[in-house]
Amino acid sequence: MVARLKLAGVILAGIGVGLVIVWKLQPDRRSDSQQVLEALVDMQRAVEAKDTGAFMRHISEEYKDSTVENKRELTRLVQSGLYERGEFHCELQVGEPELQGRTARVDVNVDFRIEREGRASTVKPFAVRTEWAKERSGWRVIRAEGYMEAEPAFSDAAW
Repeated sequence: MVARLKLAGVILAGIGVGLVIVWKLQPDRRSDSQQVLEALVDMQRAVEAKDTGAFMRHISEEYKDSTVENKRELTRLVQSGLYERGEFHCELQVGEPELQGRTARVDVNVDFRIEREGRASTVKPFAVRTEWAKERSGWRVIRAEGYMEAEPAFSDAAW
């Protein structure tokens, strides 16, 4: 009797593992455009939540732009920004992704402000041009230009 229960437990565990594997290997049914747009929404939420890990999850290991030369430098920049005191408000207006094979381009208009102690430090809305690549784990940003326009909101003079 005990042997049969152990066998049944092993079979159930095997079935459970098999279902998880099948679920993980199942292709993403969302369109490429939808995947990129959802990643941008996740990134917006990560900025507002000050969650560096959630933001960087959407950045490729191959990331490089004219301001930082790799993902590690970008991670440090994002961390230092998100450690700023106050509440972040980030609103994105996104155009339709321009897909070309396994790459995409998306222009994002950003409205950003930081609120601290009842005062807001704002910058005028700015545009960020993003470039994406489809990797094994999904769409990731490989380049972004224009995000440094948010820098004045972090300066001491703004407060």
